[in-house]
Amino acid sequence: MQNHSTERWAEATPLGLAAFVISQTLLNLPNAHLVPALATTFFLPVILICGGGLYFLCCILEFIRKNTFGMTVNGFYGGFFSSLGVFLIMELSGFLKFGADANIALGTFLLIWSILTIPFVVAAFRENMLFGWLFFFVAIAFFGGAFANLTGLNSAIGGYAGLISAAIGLYLLTQMLMAATAHHALPSNVVNLEETQAIVAE
Repeated sequence: MQNHSTERWAEATPLGLAAFVISQTLLNLPNAHLVPALATTFFLPVILICGGGLYFLCCILEFIRKNTFGMTVNGFYGGFFSSLGVFLIMELSGFLKFGADANIALGTFLLIWSILTIPFVVAAFRENMLFGWLFFFVAIAFFGGAFANLTGLNSAIGGYAGLISAAIGLYLLTQMLMAATAHHALPSNVVNLEETQAIVAE
């Protein structure tokens, strides 16, 4: 049963899913070799604002609503998108100078996130099958990115796995938005059914 003290707060999951879908899509289009790698630079502000800022907002809302899983997911992966974005900005600006070791650093970073995603996969499958598959493909995307960077192979597996997770997220987002709007009638000042019926009858 939902706590009445949290009923006035909107459900944060749809916003979190929307932030995930846009960030994951833009991040993985270059990884899947569907757009040039340089496009990542153009996508960085969106990844930071949506994947970072909106995720942290959702984390706060889920904390208020006492939703431990939602709070952890949004806070944890908000940290991922934010730290990755800052890492890329610092590397591209020359503040960090990893040089040939940049791939090793990024691969290690992604490998750690791959391992830490496993508990989320297990927990998500217990909550909802589609959420479970979403996190499964997120884990594959992390492992694929780690493998490509650590081995030097130009593999697109991680990118496609990330896009699949984004597609599942889009479906879940659509489902939740439809459920949220299904029981809300249009305001009476927008559509007057009696007047409409009278016009049709004439």
